[in-house]
Amino acid sequence: MLKDRLLNWLEGDYLIREKGINYLKKFDAALGSTIGSVRSSNEDRAVIFKYSYRREIFTGALLCDGMGGMTAGEKSANLAVASFLDGFLKQNQYPLQKRIEEAVFCSNRDVKSFAKGKGGTTLVGIIVDQKRNAICFNVGDSRAYVYHNADKLKQITVDDTIDGQLAHLKNKIDPNVLKSNQLVQYIGMDAPPQVHFHNCQFDDEHKYAFLTSDGAHVIGEKIISDLCQYSNQVHDVVKKVLCISEWVGGKDNSTVIMFGNNPIMGNGVNDIYDIQLLEVAGINNRIEFVMDVPSSTSRKKNAYPENRKKNNSVVGKKQEKSKNKVANKNKASLMDSEDKMKDNASKDKRKESVEMIKVEIEEVDDIEDVQRDRNGQIQIKFTDG
Repeated sequence: MLKDRLLNWLEGDYLIREKGINYLKKFDAALGSTIGSVRSSNEDRAVIFKYSYRREIFTGALLCDGMGGMTAGEKSANLAVASFLDGFLKQNQYPLQKRIEEAVFCSNRDVKSFAKGKGGTTLVGIIVDQKRNAICFNVGDSRAYVYHNADKLKQITVDDTIDGQLAHLKNKIDPNVLKSNQLVQYIGMDAPPQVHFHNCQFDDEHKYAFLTSDGAHVIGEKIISDLCQYSNQVHDVVKKVLCISEWVGGKDNSTVIMFGNNPIMGNGVNDIYDIQLLEVAGINNRIEFVMDVPSSTSRKKNAYPENRKKNNSVVGKKQEKSKNKVANKNKASLMDSEDKMKDNASKDKRKESVEMIKVEIEEVDDIEDVQRDRNGQIQIKFTDG
């Protein structure tokens, strides 16, 4: 099953290195994560993916912040990512927003079944179609931002915390009564979560989209906006956010995904064959899945003889025999096509320049100092003034 293969890959991707950045040059995207200075394990999970079927292409990103301790948190985050992607591919009969919602429900069901109330995860994501229409969605307090040409960073999600919900309603919180960071919903609850959707258009005014865990955006929206303004490339921004989150204490895992406003690359899979292609990039590795479309959802339900009612007449048998030959030839061509696609993908991976950057504080050479002021706000001094 795709979900099991994704789970195995996710576990291996995060075992290789607990701190790192994957720069995907052809997507103008980067994702990175650091364990921080306090935690003994990294319970954040992040992926960028591209899915294509026939002429349909979607590019997206997912970020999950696991809860419940080392085993429960890591497994919950892995399950949420794997179940979402598996569900998204299977629910292709729905419009995009409904398809995303069903995929989130799949994540919630699987995490609930595993954790049994002892773990869970947040989930935030963005999916962009070929027309650069984007849908952001979230459950929990992991966030999505959009960075504009006017050098402004805007949060487009609402935190599923008491603080976040009341702020959204423009009410003030009495800190003596409520804990503002307490989650009101997450992936792994008994009841299906209410998925928050946010539509946005990726145009020339929207430079980049960000996804962050709370260990990253704790440094503040203004700081992230300034880093975008003073950085030339996406992986520089990701690297600086992670480093600053460590400099100010690193009390939690910190994870960031950032990609540009033209994330759709290439064409869809050949229209002749019912093939789904899924490419996934994590913190340290990339993987590709080539899959047949199940006959129940295939647009060519009558492509093979086993899906047709048999004709017992002499003429019918001759026609059936002739069609069997054509079907067998198509199946052979399909297998050849898959082999060629895998060979080409392997060659492309050798040619593609995917920069793997190890996150080290010493590499950030354009930040002179990071301090907190009297109010506890983080202040950054850049070397260029």
